[in-house]
Amino acid sequence: MKRVLSIFAVLLFFILTTSFAMETTFHPPQTIKTPENFYITSGSVAIDAPIIRARSSIEDVHTWNEWMLTGLDGSKKTDRFLLVYIMDLLTPAENTLEAVVDFRFLRNLGKSSEHIPFSLIWQHTNAGDVYKVTASLSKKNAILESAEYEITLCERDVGLSINYTATIKFKGFFEFFVTLRTYKNTIEWYLDKIIENFTIHVKS
Repeated sequence: MKRVLSIFAVLLFFILTTSFAMETTFHPPQTIKTPENFYITSGSVAIDAPIIRARSSIEDVHTWNEWMLTGLDGSKKTDRFLLVYIMDLLTPAENTLEAVVDFRFLRNLGKSSEHIPFSLIWQHTNAGDVYKVTASLSKKNAILESAEYEITLCERDVGLSINYTATIKFKGFFEFFVTLRTYKNTIEWYLDKIIENFTIHVKS
């Protein structure tokens, strides 16, 4: 009897853990800093949700505000201090995006608001479905020399995977001010949080 119960417990544990793993599997972000001072971050998440839902969400740029900014706009108190807060997203023209950003160099000090323009590049499958979007900085500013954020959707046997890569280079003083540790604790977390928000939105 004890042997039967033990086997049952093992099977139940296997079923529960396997079901959870199929629902959402996160691969934590990894960041490297190149000799040229580019920060390259990549990560992915596999979720049990229809890819058509993810495609429609990523294509509808006008609704990105509804899911992307959660926990990232500084509206709620948090223990984590971020260098950058996205306050709003504007779409002034087709395939363009403006991020209304607050740069904060010290806690509650040195706040600087700026509109940062990005161009959006879409890639489609042979069937015409969106599978990748790339947001590229279209105009340098006092802090960023270049920035690119790429999200790729891949259909799986069950659900889909969302892969992302970001390549960022700071400018002037900030190239020395931002260390790899600072970047990982702020910008890397921020990039991963956007994907977390997207995942929650797609599954809702």
